[in-house]
Amino acid sequence: MRKAGGTLGLAALTAALLISGCGPAAIPGPLSIHAAGRAYLKDVAPDNQAYAAFYKLANTWTASTTAAQIQAGIAPLIAADERFQAALTDTDWPASARADIRRLAASVATEIADLENMPNAGTEFLSVEWQQSWNQAGATFTLRADMVRHDLALPPVKP
Repeated sequence: MRKAGGTLGLAALTAALLISGCGPAAIPGPLSIHAAGRAYLKDVAPDNQAYAAFYKLANTWTASTTAAQIQAGIAPLIAADERFQAALTDTDWPASARADIRRLAASVATEIADLENMPNAGTEFLSVEWQQSWNQAGATFTLRADMVRHDLALPPVKP
């Protein structure tokens, strides 16, 4: 009789752990394509907003803009990029999207480095050469983002 009670106790404990999310049912796995698409859009939205604000501000900069002003202007964008990069690297994406996600995360890392070096460049960021380099990096970023969006069954980035 005692043995049966022990078995029922173990079954009840297992059921309680599964219901509370502490058992095997709570082990996360890769997101579905649909869920990954939603997660990606949620993760990228603040970064897109930070870029819009950055471009609006950067278009007001002139040769007299100081390194301190540049640093203050890029800080919110760097923070948004870092949060987006963390979301890219910390999420369990579907296997079919992982390689493209890694490439996109690498592009984000490159953009963070470029932004961190911007105040050191002084007003060189206003030069045609710097802008062409920035635009090329942006085109690579957009291409990689479009590859990820394709993997996640999302439409391409709008121009």
